[in-house]
Order: sequence, then C-alpha cells, then structure tokens
Amino acid sequence: MIDLPPRAGDKPETTSTNPHQQLSQNPKAEVYELLLSQAFDFPHVERRPSAISVPGAQALWLCEEVAGT
Repeated sequence: MIDLPPRAGDKPETTSTNPHQQLSQNPKAEVYELLLSQAFDFPHVERRPSAISVPGAQALWLCEEVAGT
C-alpha cells in the first residue's frame, strides 16, 4: 500500500450532480495521457466508453474471461 501524504491546498471545484465531475485543478494533457496509457496497459483490462459517466468518458473494463475468477 502507498502511504500518501495529506492533501495540501484547497479542494478542487466539483459539480453537485451525478455523474460527479471535477472542474478545476485538472492535470496537464500530457500527464493525463501518461496516466491513461499506464492504466489501460494493465493485463486483462479493456478500454471502453463509460456506461455511467459523461459522454466521451473512458472506462477500465475487466476482460470477461477473468471476471469473477
């Protein structure tokens, strides 16, 4: 487990409705793309459109053949 330090500074602005969205303090595009490339590189993970988030959102889906094992 990673021991994260307490958050410094103000909380980001967010929406009050669902799906919940962060409006401020978002990462730079290159940092976000690096995160996505690493997250979607996990074994047995597929990149699919989100079924519950805002249009265009991407989701991590566990491959059917390993789900529930």
